[in-house]
Amino acid sequence: MSVRAATLLPVGAGLLAAAATLAAAMATKAELALAVPMGMLVALLMFTRPILGLGLLFFFALMDAVEEMLTGPLGISGFRSIALITLAGAVMVPTMRRHNLMIALREPSVRLGLAFSACVAISTLLAIDKRMAATEGMRLLSVAMLMYLTILIVQNMRNLRIVIGVLIGSMVISAIIVIIEIFLHVTLVSSSTAALMATTAEGVSRSSGGSNHDPTTAALMLLMVVTLALMLALEGHRHRALLLVAAGIGSVALIFSFARSAMLVYALVLIAAAYRYRHSRYAPAGALLGLIFAVFMLPFVPASYFARFSSLFEGIGADWTLGRRLTYQITGFDILLNHPVFGVGPGNYNELFTDPAYRYLPGRTMLPRPLHNMYLSVAVEYGLVGFFFFMSLIVLSFKSLLSVLRAPANDEIRTIALALLFAASGFFFASVMNPHDDNKYTWILLGLGPAVGVVNRRLSVPRLEDKTEEDPS
Repeated sequence: MSVRAATLLPVGAGLLAAAATLAAAMATKAELALAVPMGMLVALLMFTRPILGLGLLFFFALMDAVEEMLTGPLGISGFRSIALITLAGAVMVPTMRRHNLMIALREPSVRLGLAFSACVAISTLLAIDKRMAATEGMRLLSVAMLMYLTILIVQNMRNLRIVIGVLIGSMVISAIIVIIEIFLHVTLVSSSTAALMATTAEGVSRSSGGSNHDPTTAALMLLMVVTLALMLALEGHRHRALLLVAAGIGSVALIFSFARSAMLVYALVLIAAAYRYRHSRYAPAGALLGLIFAVFMLPFVPASYFARFSSLFEGIGADWTLGRRLTYQITGFDILLNHPVFGVGPGNYNELFTDPAYRYLPGRTMLPRPLHNMYLSVAVEYGLVGFFFFMSLIVLSFKSLLSVLRAPANDEIRTIALALLFAASGFFFASVMNPHDDNKYTWILLGLGPAVGVVNRRLSVPRLEDKTEEDPS
């Protein structure tokens, strides 16, 4: 950015903030008069340093209840506002960012993402309920911006370290909120009906932490970052002690989330990690510490938690939610057979779930419900064409991480790639049981895979990496 632009931009932003503050005050909205100048300052920082905006998006991905507390009274979408300002800053300022833009546009994931977006648009136009499809389709496309912004901005080690740190920091905060809410029987930040009204089949209240998602979805998001922190620590990251503490806090929160799917997948992750490090000299000590942790936590785990797991082996009669999950799959496949190409449109499955034709299926309710299987949900709502492009994005993300592991530029990037591989594997496996196509962590992972590949290639060519480190984004 030129010296003149660097001087005029803050001055212009200051004058605009003053005018906006005066207008808000004259409109007798005191809260706006206080929030506008602060918001303008944050917007200016995000525009000139897009990594700050991306960091906020990563933080609020899990802590969305806090975002809504801050921006809800203003009547704006905090996520969309931050995303648009960050995107503008990433593509509109200096020459180096134009170079970053060209690198991002050459990534196959970006092109496939645009093709998937086109499928979303076509499915919306052909949808049964076009108003519902337009609303849900726009929401999905706005969340998908996370993938594009990640590939565009995370092109050097500094930015990669920042976003990984933000993910782990938000996980720790949300995990602490879960623990406090469960032990004190209070609600700190969640405000949505899905977060506040959720209980287990045994009637035990659950916590979503810092999220407004339902507790199961919040727990699976927590699981992804817990796995990331744990694998970074086990691989010998330089902040191993802090990462182990973060993973420990997250593990406690996972237990008290009462989310069976999250704990089952976490158990698989731990088994895979144990197998990987079975020959390590620290393996016996790690196994002993794990046993001690389990024994220590046992008295704090309510009996209802064990009842929740035992119901898996007692059939639908013991837990009505199992019957409903079976019904999701049956109705999903039936709808897909009738709309195989471009699907029924975004959000339309929710209404079709209540179709009288399915009234005798187990667990079926009169209220609209999302299809609890991300892959089948994408196929049903966007057809097999959309499913192909969506699955290609997932495959490309894993392929990029595996390519980094085969030829890492240094040990740090190898460690991050391996940790992300474990975290993404757990999250996408758990998505077989949950609707995650519009989950922000889905699109963050779809962006981080290619981004790590870009960073690795730049590290392999020091000249390019040195130039990138000078980029203020």
